[in-house]
Amino acid sequence: MVSVSEILFGLGLVLLIVYGSTLWNWYKRRREIVKAVDAFPGEKWYPIIGTSLTFLVAPREKRWKIFKELQKQFGPTSRAWMGNIPIVGISKAEHLELIFKSNVSINKGIFYNILKPWLGEGLVTAHGFKWKEHRRLLTPAFHFKILDRYTEVFSEKAIELARILEEKVGDEYFEASVYFTRCALDIISETAMGVKFNALRDPTCEYANAIFGLCEIISLRTDNPLLGLDLIFNCTSEGKRFSRHLKTIHDTTNRIIETRREEFKKRQIGTGTDDLGRKEKFAFLDILLESEKENKFTNKEIADEVNTFMFAGQDTTASTVTYTLFALGNYLDIQTKVQEELDAIFHGEERPISPQDISSMEYLDRVIKEALRMFTFVPYIFRVLEEDVVIDGHRIPAGVTMGLSLYDLHHNAEHWPDPERFDPDRFLPEFASKRHPYAFAPFSAGPRNCIVWNKEQ
Repeated sequence: MVSVSEILFGLGLVLLIVYGSTLWNWYKRRREIVKAVDAFPGEKWYPIIGTSLTFLVAPREKRWKIFKELQKQFGPTSRAWMGNIPIVGISKAEHLELIFKSNVSINKGIFYNILKPWLGEGLVTAHGFKWKEHRRLLTPAFHFKILDRYTEVFSEKAIELARILEEKVGDEYFEASVYFTRCALDIISETAMGVKFNALRDPTCEYANAIFGLCEIISLRTDNPLLGLDLIFNCTSEGKRFSRHLKTIHDTTNRIIETRREEFKKRQIGTGTDDLGRKEKFAFLDILLESEKENKFTNKEIADEVNTFMFAGQDTTASTVTYTLFALGNYLDIQTKVQEELDAIFHGEERPISPQDISSMEYLDRVIKEALRMFTFVPYIFRVLEEDVVIDGHRIPAGVTMGLSLYDLHHNAEHWPDPERFDPDRFLPEFASKRHPYAFAPFSAGPRNCIVWNKEQ
């Protein structure tokens, strides 16, 4: 008869073998990853902080210059260690294509976790099946015919912005980007949630200030690897401020969803026009509520997607407007050509802009694309490999984080001759057709590109 002690000994031995085998397999896998990553050039590695020392000791205002210098020194393919997280940085179009085209490696990794308290599992931060399903369900909501219905809102807010800027004429100096950001927020709040915050005219708007506060704090966290650690960040004054802003946003979003849901029960999205034959206005939130009836989205998922589009919509739009106007202010010959194109469309008539007008703004379209290339305000994005890839003859195993340098992609002289020169004509069809299809990716590319970004160049 087997004693209890013998049984316990046998179980302990089995557990030891299983645990030892698991640990050994992890060690072998880790050693394989380290060997593969360290085959690429990069800065010196230090315990705990990895290769982050240069950024940790540098003032914030100098970090972008340091980043560019490191890319020049070690690029176009290099390696870095954020603590114990291995990163392989790439910037050549043919290398990025391998990652962009993948239907498997779509997880953005832990660097986006600092957004999750705000955005939850929305399109920006979700991965796996949830991301694929939400992307499939939401894509029809961004058909150009639906987006055309928002043109009236775009035009209305743009006119209000122009009036505010006219009031500033004669001032010695003012920060214009603040107004672009508030205008973008007013647009996205009305089109995404169906509410008017009037952030352009009301600097005390609590919701708007909470969003701006969160964006500022997130920027600080991305600049400082130590603040990226929740344990440290939550103990700081910025961490506490983050929590206050977060509560304001979530409370407001949930309140709007409940109010809109009650209104939605009384009316349904119609055929696209109201009783007077005008284009029917409905918000992105209405589309989510329509899907809720078929159990496609939970209440939490609706809130996550609304918060995601409030963040991504205002941030990218404001940045695009800011950098485009910055370019026009510096290149007066290009500004003159834009003005001539607009004059040819409107003939001095003051009226709302129509979708047909926008399609006629071919030169302005090229100017905007060149601003996105030149300034690349999303300079770096990340993907976690779910399968091995080969870069420059080196096999990079699954589990490694790939850092995709969009800034260096957009300043590669092979595809963009004299890359520091601002030239909208780079995007003329005869030039764009000869360029590598992944040489221009301001909002990513492939399956995980921005849902509203038209890949055609």
